[in-house]
Amino acid sequence: MGKVSVWLILLLLFGWVSALAQLTVTGDARMRPRWDLNDQTGANKNLSQDLYVMYRARLRLKADIGEGWSFQSMLGHNGVGEYAGKFAKGDLPDILGVEQSNLSNDGARRATVDFMELFINYERKDQGFKVGLFPISSVGNPVYDLHYYPIRMIDIPYFIFNNDAIYGLSTFKKIGETQFDLALYIDDDRGGYLESATGVELKDQDDQYSLEFGVQRTLGLVKLRFQSLFTIASDTLPKANTFSLRANGWKLGETDIWAQAMYSFQNRDKLGGNEGHFGVPTNPYDAYYLRLGASKKFGRDRFRVWFDLANRIDHFETEDITHQYAYMWLEYSISLAETDKGRVLLTPRIRPILHREEGNTLQSRQKFELDLDIFF
Repeated sequence: MGKVSVWLILLLLFGWVSALAQLTVTGDARMRPRWDLNDQTGANKNLSQDLYVMYRARLRLKADIGEGWSFQSMLGHNGVGEYAGKFAKGDLPDILGVEQSNLSNDGARRATVDFMELFINYERKDQGFKVGLFPISSVGNPVYDLHYYPIRMIDIPYFIFNNDAIYGLSTFKKIGETQFDLALYIDDDRGGYLESATGVELKDQDDQYSLEFGVQRTLGLVKLRFQSLFTIASDTLPKANTFSLRANGWKLGETDIWAQAMYSFQNRDKLGGNEGHFGVPTNPYDAYYLRLGASKKFGRDRFRVWFDLANRIDHFETEDITHQYAYMWLEYSISLAETDKGRVLLTPRIRPILHREEGNTLQSRQKFELDLDIFF
């Protein structure tokens, strides 16, 4: 089926849904020039410097049929961090299905459109659930970075490599001032059993899941959130266990302060290969993660900063190896326009990264960015 036919079907579907339900369409687009300095000479790798421009567009759809039920989706490009890529990256034009690599230059490349989120949602004042592929807001909550990517836990890896969405079922229930959360995430569904016609076992592998329990409660101005995640996997794969406590709502004058402390471990040894467990070491480890953040509004502008400090101790038969991580996110968002139809922001940002092993620097990276965002 061609791209024109796909878009025609989507337009007809949106028109049909609009006639039956309240359809809301919102979105955003971003242009991001970045100067990227990456020094990995301490790990016997290269020192690189690059100036490039990233871009993305996202279209959010919500069909509200009433009584708490809705269908929600987001269209975008399934690239790193939802970005369509750099300028001059993507697919070249084709003629009758043949890419014209011998005719078009790189300026003719274009990004494709994918379903980045797709889920059914039910939400009332005191309870609700969602099922499908839904967002988890990992940029502001690094517990998912620590659980799924302890090898590279800083610099928002879950958002970058998983595009901030997860497959599964998530529920909540409010009792008084306390909210209880329960979720089951499908991390890897490649498991199954396969046997040949002669009775030879060809495959016997379990699927991989993560189970999350959470509690949220507000005490005065401070909102506390506890989360725990447990990996359910076959005996040949690591099973990470992760715990987090976040507190936000503190005020220092007009500045909002938040803090989050996390711990993760897996103690299984002599495991199989890396397939299916997303950046988790095959050796036993203990990992610690602390985030401190602050934000303040200046009229329509906003200043935001957070600091991450993290350690991972890898346990081997003969020794322990400690990895230290440090990270900062510093930005100032300037409002260029704000109307009842949307807004435009210009945000300069600095993101320095430091990774050390037993005191030796393996990576020092600085990202200098300037985002131009339009929200509608």
